[in-house]
Amino acid sequence: MVINKTPHNSLDENPTNSEKDLNDMRTPLEQQEKIDTNMPSLELSAEHKLKEFNAQNNKDFNKDSSPVPETPLPLNSLSNSNLEMIMDIPINMQIILGSCRMQISSLMNLSEGAIITLDKRIDEPVDIAVNDRKIAKGEITILENNDAHFGIKLIEILNSN
Repeated sequence: MVINKTPHNSLDENPTNSEKDLNDMRTPLEQQEKIDTNMPSLELSAEHKLKEFNAQNNKDFNKDSSPVPETPLPLNSLSNSNLEMIMDIPINMQIILGSCRMQISSLMNLSEGAIITLDKRIDEPVDIAVNDRKIAKGEITILENNDAHFGIKLIEILNSN
């Protein structure tokens, strides 16, 4: 017959060992209690210092703070130096006379002298695009001082939406 000893049974059989184990366990526990009794004062001290710090900093912020405008500043309020910086940025402008759609076979059959029909009539305004975004409409005009060149007269500026 096999007797199964559990840890509980082994403690009962040798009381001196169990008392020693309990005493060993009490020492760290008592030390922990001593540490724990000191913790609330440390927490209160740190909490008090944090409140003092926040109170002092909030006073400083409130003294010199000015309200932040809710709306962005208008363009004309920007300094001239800021405007000069962006005035030299190059943009791509395109005058779009019209467009067409054709099959690849028709494109491959094009040769010099072929006429491509566009989707706009000659008296319709052309689209003006900046950086691939339509910004205005215009009409083709011949330049007064140079009849060999033509230009575009703005007739409508499109909404920024």
